[in-house]
Amino acid sequence: MRRLQSLEGGGEDIDMKGIRTFLFWWASRVGRFGKKDVLRFLRVVPPSPYSVIRKVISLWGELCPSSSVTTGSTPSFSPPHALWRVPPHPYIKVNVDGAWKKDSLQGGVGCCLRDSWGKLLAGMSKATLRNSAVEVEAEAVLEGLILAKEKNCQKIILESDSMDVVSCMRNENLRGNWRIIPIILEIRRLSSWFTSVKWEWVSRQANQAAHAAAALSNMRVRTLRWASQPPPSMVRVLAKDGLPCPPSN
Repeated sequence: MRRLQSLEGGGEDIDMKGIRTFLFWWASRVGRFGKKDVLRFLRVVPPSPYSVIRKVISLWGELCPSSSVTTGSTPSFSPPHALWRVPPHPYIKVNVDGAWKKDSLQGGVGCCLRDSWGKLLAGMSKATLRNSAVEVEAEAVLEGLILAKEKNCQKIILESDSMDVVSCMRNENLRGNWRIIPIILEIRRLSSWFTSVKWEWVSRQANQAAHAAAALSNMRVRTLRWASQPPPSMVRVLAKDGLPCPPSN
């Protein structure tokens, strides 16, 4: 089995077979390329996993134009605010977060949707099994988009306290994130459904509602969803934001 050494200075061994498997998966999802195209692609691309990833992202951009998707315009991250803020009308704010246990590989993702009045529109908590914390954070973003689409939200601001995931969505940082590229590509595909998507990085303090939702995950009850009536523990967290939230029955 051929292995590649990163040319970016990271010193991380990457399995070429794993990259090839990922590219076959990617080709099957987009439908435009076949196995021969992927093999030809591997012969052309220099033997660097990051070169492969950048090329895939470039090809994905050609297949799925992002003219309708707005990314953060700030070239670099500024210090995040400490309190949750309502989105401007008519945007819906989607807060997402993930929690992960290294010993068991068990994780949980949570998300909350709120409008420009601060009203809770929907939320969810889901248990998952992943090999790293960043994979759980990426899955949380994907689940947040799925929920927003189900609620027919056309314009959204997605907030996460994971710098790795947000920077990857902004195309600012691909180093070290090859593990989440399949999830990122699925996120990009789903993002094209929305009229506008803005990606924002926030502090943990400003993301408490999503953090509490992720903590509700349970491997026995795989997915928990709620509309305007959140679980009791969520009521207290939402109240700390100083926003309207009906009591849980």
